[in-house]
Amino acid sequence: MIGELYSIEADIRGKAPDERLRLRQEKTRPLLTKFEATIRAKLATLSTKSALAKAINYSLNHWAALVFYCEDGRVEISNVLAENALRCVALGRKNYLFVGSDSGGSGRCASSSQAIRRTSAIRLSGGSTRRSRAAARCPISGSTA
Repeated sequence: MIGELYSIEADIRGKAPDERLRLRQEKTRPLLTKFEATIRAKLATLSTKSALAKAINYSLNHWAALVFYCEDGRVEISNVLAENALRCVALGRKNYLFVGSDSGGSGRCASSSQAIRRTSAIRLSGGSTRRSRAAARCPISGSTA
């Protein structure tokens, strides 16, 4: 059932928000209604202390957030794109904890900020960021920043 929801999203990806909303109301909303009825029926047969009952209750408590994407054609079914965009920030923050010394940290910070400025300048001028990767090598380690 979840695969069907993602299949519908794959079919409507790239369409205008109004069209996506119409197709979601037409195709996705009935599937979600059926899914909700199915898990509510299953919940009635389970012990309240079971792990599955707790998982179903969690889903039902967050049902409005789960079905929100059916009410707005601009919203994606999953936030994985946003999470992937922020992953580099989290990894960089964790990596900077292990630079070794104060001078090493300031050097890494300087090379990273220089790489960011180069990338931003290329993007603002309409160029490709692929060229900036070669130019943004760290002078200390030789790796790309």
